[in-house]
Amino acid sequence: MAELHLFVLWPAALRAADRIYADLERRFELVDSVLLHWPPERFEENLMRLYGTTLPKRGQKVDEAGDLPFHVLVVRDTEPVYAPRPRSFGRGPANAATYDAKLRYRAWAGGAGYAVHATIDRREAERDLLLLLGRSPDDYADAPALPWERTPRRESHDEVLGADGWGSWTQLFDALRACLRFVVLQRHESDEEAILTLLVDDRDRAATLAAGAASLRRDRPVECRVAGRLVRIHLRELGDGTLDPAWQRALLHHPVRHGDGALVPPPSDAPYIGLYEAVVHTPPDGPAATALAAAPEPGLPPGDYRDPAFARAVLDEFLFLSGYDYVTPPQGLWRNPLLFSRPERFRRGARRRAPRTARIVGAALLRLTRNRA
Repeated sequence: MAELHLFVLWPAALRAADRIYADLERRFELVDSVLLHWPPERFEENLMRLYGTTLPKRGQKVDEAGDLPFHVLVVRDTEPVYAPRPRSFGRGPANAATYDAKLRYRAWAGGAGYAVHATIDRREAERDLLLLLGRSPDDYADAPALPWERTPRRESHDEVLGADGWGSWTQLFDALRACLRFVVLQRHESDEEAILTLLVDDRDRAATLAAGAASLRRDRPVECRVAGRLVRIHLRELGDGTLDPAWQRALLHHPVRHGDGALVPPPSDAPYIGLYEAVVHTPPDGPAATALAAAPEPGLPPGDYRDPAFARAVLDEFLFLSGYDYVTPPQGLWRNPLLFSRPERFRRGARRRAPRTARIVGAALLRLTRNRA
């Protein structure tokens, strides 16, 4: 099946443009050709949004690319072949034609390490189409092959998607989904602002994409605008201590698609995330615990959630049956001291290893507590 891919010729590649165009013409069909103009003062920020903070030697890339207009070519590989190639994570499958062409063109441009960019798999092509041109592969599904010309067919002054804020929730969530794994843990909206809590597999990438720069304080939200409204995004990532890492991985790999494009926890998990927040991260008189007591979330067993012992028992059962556990919260989050005492950790560990033994130990501890009383 044919694949769409992008080649980006930064200004440093234009010295070899004719040779590159001739080579592309022999190997690919042209479906779009755009000359992009980014404001010089925001060139680096646009690069950061496009590539993320994992981009090596970002300043070097900007120096080599320059801040002049650059050429984006959308091409169709009619017979894609994947083969092992060096990737950032080691050797992995890549579109051999686009990968090898990128290396050739960089060499022709005089060895400038970042003079040419090319997408090397479907996911990267989908990401770059969205962020650079605001389009998806479906927009080119029936696009005819165009005559290869050296002059771009059109010009655009659009920056990377999101550079001037997000037009809608769908636009923001589509961009996040194209670049990383995420799930919306909590979402609160008012007329003036909205607050999101996102679990992501790459915090810095999420921050740079959504807000243009990573937060220096990891306990602070990043801010952006969606449809003109201020949005504060609290970012949590795998292994940060806010939830059991096994639970976090399950949420990231098995989310449910919401109508506006958000990825949310499955119904079996969603109410227990709020319950975990209320039991573990919020003092008994805190807002989360108070809200839970006043209106338990749909999906939780019926009962009196004003009783901290009952709320905790419901959460205990869910975690035990799911194979998850409490984890020590990071600095800045309140932690329920009853959950992290040595006897309590021993009891949970015994319960996980041998439920029958745990019941015996629990009964003995209960008798000991009563005798002391």
